[in-house]
Amino acid sequence: MSNYSIFNLRRPNHRWQAPGRPFLSSSAPHTNQHLTFNLSLTLGNNLKNAHKIMVQIALPFDLLNAAHPWTLTLLTVAICSILLARRLWFIRGKLHVRDIPGPVDNVSWLYGNLPELLLSRPYGKFELQWQEQYGSIYRFKGCFSEDLLFISDPAAIRSIFNSAKLFDFSPNRTFIAVLTSGVDALISLRIGGEVHRRIKNAFSPAFTPARLQPYVPVMRDISRKVPFTSDEVKAADKLMQKYLERDPSDLNAVVDIYRLLQHVTSDIIGEVGFGQQFNAVETNGGDKVVQSLQNVIMLGSRPSKNAILGESIIPYVPRIILRLMLHLPTRTVRTLQSFRELSEAWASALLMDSLHPSEDSTDGGLVGFVVSSNKNIKHHRLSFNEISRQTLLLLAAGQDTTANTLTWALYELARRPIWQDQLRKEIIEAENSEPSLDKLDYLNAHIKETLRFYPSVPLTERITFEDTILPLSRPITTISGRVITELPIRKGQMIHVGIASYNRDPHVWGPDAHTFNPLRWVDGRHDSGNLPESIGPYSNLATFVGGARMCLGWRLALLEMQVVLSELIPKFRFSFGPGQEDNVTSSFAITLLPLDVGSEKPSLKLLIQPTQAYES
Repeated sequence: MSNYSIFNLRRPNHRWQAPGRPFLSSSAPHTNQHLTFNLSLTLGNNLKNAHKIMVQIALPFDLLNAAHPWTLTLLTVAICSILLARRLWFIRGKLHVRDIPGPVDNVSWLYGNLPELLLSRPYGKFELQWQEQYGSIYRFKGCFSEDLLFISDPAAIRSIFNSAKLFDFSPNRTFIAVLTSGVDALISLRIGGEVHRRIKNAFSPAFTPARLQPYVPVMRDISRKVPFTSDEVKAADKLMQKYLERDPSDLNAVVDIYRLLQHVTSDIIGEVGFGQQFNAVETNGGDKVVQSLQNVIMLGSRPSKNAILGESIIPYVPRIILRLMLHLPTRTVRTLQSFRELSEAWASALLMDSLHPSEDSTDGGLVGFVVSSNKNIKHHRLSFNEISRQTLLLLAAGQDTTANTLTWALYELARRPIWQDQLRKEIIEAENSEPSLDKLDYLNAHIKETLRFYPSVPLTERITFEDTILPLSRPITTISGRVITELPIRKGQMIHVGIASYNRDPHVWGPDAHTFNPLRWVDGRHDSGNLPESIGPYSNLATFVGGARMCLGWRLALLEMQVVLSELIPKFRFSFGPGQEDNVTSSFAITLLPLDVGSEKPSLKLLIQPTQAYES
């Protein structure tokens, strides 16, 4: 009897090929006057006896060109329904992971465990419970009852990070990438191995300590513009009063530190990364590009079940359908399209100025250095578009992730006034001797613990390109009772790498792994963790990922945090007003955000008081 056991996908210009997806293609516009979709289903028990059924859908181009946006919407829904049907047949055939235990009973067929995993407040509520119950490897359900693997085992994570050819980023959130960077621009998350190597080789020299150190004075100058006191607010023509929620004449002000730090990091990445002044601190927002990026961040700050469902379907939609979806009449599409148009124009102008500098041109920052170095490369030179897309990625990552980590660092200092005083004392005493920022033990311990406890991206997804076997640091017991010391993974398996779960694994970080304790880095317990090999580039933390896909800007992020905190902590005392601490939770929305419980918006309101050292 025939069944739907063998499916194959061969989408044009797409690297990923996995079992379980029929072929969907479109004819070229110039060959006929119709847009043609060919849907091929392969039926049978094996490849030799397989039978193919071809379904063809032809749509006149005149209809598409003249269509009302809602017509395109209905068309998109109809085609996506077909794609969803093929998706369900694929999921049905993936039975090989069902011997792995996990929280799969009595869950929604439509959403699976994803709402608990991604929408919990605070983030990690269910994820850490599942880790405690099932261990560092477990199975959970995705949309349409797809079996997914969650992995936080150190040896398995290290193998995944170091095997980019076997494990690459999943196609989830592709639609946002398309909207912000173009259909053919999958930024650094979806580029092939050879292209990625060229980009890494070109950009890595820009992020060395020697290249970054000269920018420390620039970072300090921007940090010193932060307007917490009334005098500073008035000196900035009262523009900064928008940050304050009390009378500006009161030196003790409640400040939305999250919003302010977003502006600080925007200005820093503007000057350091691109040699441009965004003036976000002084103008409470910056130029149009920075404001447009903030709109995108705010857009993604409210994840929902519908968004989860959409992200699960989008990766299986061919590019021609994505092009149609660019015309959907929604606020989301308009916001993302606006950012794409503004940022592409800005990046092009920036790179043209670096390629053909005038008398008024700046040094171009780190990107200017890359452009200059790229000119001297004879072979494997980066194209204009490749540098432009990396510029946009640097803009987004350089602002948002660092600002969030700084926000969480001040949140924990506000919760620990005695520790805050110790940290302040260390920084003030060091100002006279001017040691390297790396020599400030308490400061760096606090940064490391913040990175451990609040990773900016708490989980990352991977897809397997080939059958493989993952090593395990600890054996696991399957549902059938087998004890295994390595985990077979089949081609096409979706994996969630638990960065937050690994960073709180008691087997790695000790029995107090779920406690924020900066002293773990001072007493020598975790100089490099309890593993013979580190996971990531910094202190055995998975926060910056690792391997070929490691965050290239991790040194810049660290230096930025060191400088900003060393400037703010000696001058100001951070604390919570009545009831404010209980009004903050964490949410995973693109990055790990501090969320105001009442407004459901990213925010962290702290009481700011000038210290005696600053007033004197």
